[in-house]
Amino acid sequence: MEGGGNGIMTIAAEVASEVVEGDPVPIMHLSLCSQPSEEVVKEVTEYSLAALEKIEKARTEGNYHEVVKVCRECLEKQEPVLADTHLYHLRILSLASEVLSYLQFFDEAAGFARKMVEGYMKLYHPNNAQLGMATMRGGRNALARGAH
Repeated sequence: MEGGGNGIMTIAAEVASEVVEGDPVPIMHLSLCSQPSEEVVKEVTEYSLAALEKIEKARTEGNYHEVVKVCRECLEKQEPVLADTHLYHLRILSLASEVLSYLQFFDEAAGFARKMVEGYMKLYHPNNAQLGMATMRGGRNALARGAH
């Protein structure tokens, strides 16, 4: 790489100069960010499972603000590591959306619901019931947001 300037732009320029029309882009150039190690993914997955247990305990005790706090902390750890289609990630998004909606924080609930639906859309056929339910919940939050 040549010195100076924006690193990503320099990499993009190098890729563009290497691509010959009609040739596929080398796969190694498609990912500008490094993948997390297996160990990091395992740690975040275990953290997510523990967070789900904490969330369930807080929900049964009616401590919804604690649920939101744990969801936010978990999502912060998950987002740079887990795919947006990872089931633990989708579950945390669903719980965050549900509880925030219950607490009448509709804007934030709708944002989490949107991310959840986007993840499910990558996993399921458009006519899948799970995707339909996720979309319905997301739409409910969007409607509630508009009404307030």
